[in-house]
Amino acid sequence: MAAGTRITKGLVLIFTLLSLVCFMSSLSDKDKLTKVKERHQQTMEDLEKLKNKKKSITDTSLYLMSHYENIIDPMIAMVKQCAGELPDDLLQLDAALKKTKDLMEKTKTFIKKANDDLDVQIKQNEELNKQNEKKINCLENHRV
Repeated sequence: MAAGTRITKGLVLIFTLLSLVCFMSSLSDKDKLTKVKERHQQTMEDLEKLKNKKKSITDTSLYLMSHYENIIDPMIAMVKQCAGELPDDLLQLDAALKKTKDLMEKTKTFIKKANDDLDVQIKQNEELNKQNEKKINCLENHRV
């Protein structure tokens, strides 16, 4: 009888210790999941801010480039119209304006390409965030 009681007490002690370890592990996992969810939420907010900032900067840049191009064309026409009346060194202004216009067109193309590249990266990050959100939801459902 004494041996049976001793084994039972030992099993109760082991069961109690295992229960405490599992409970503490569960609390630790819950804390980790909470931190992962907070980081995921912060990432989503940062991505949204980046999208808004990119749109603002790109729209402003392209608007200004178009505006400057609209100013250069009349200037080139005016220089050509007044070519006979201008001194020789001012005739170089026509070539400079054309080079400026070409540079602006190249810059505009570069901005559009960079914008497209950023769109691809943002799309990839959005997909990763969706996958992470699914994983977090799955972990939450299995935890309960």
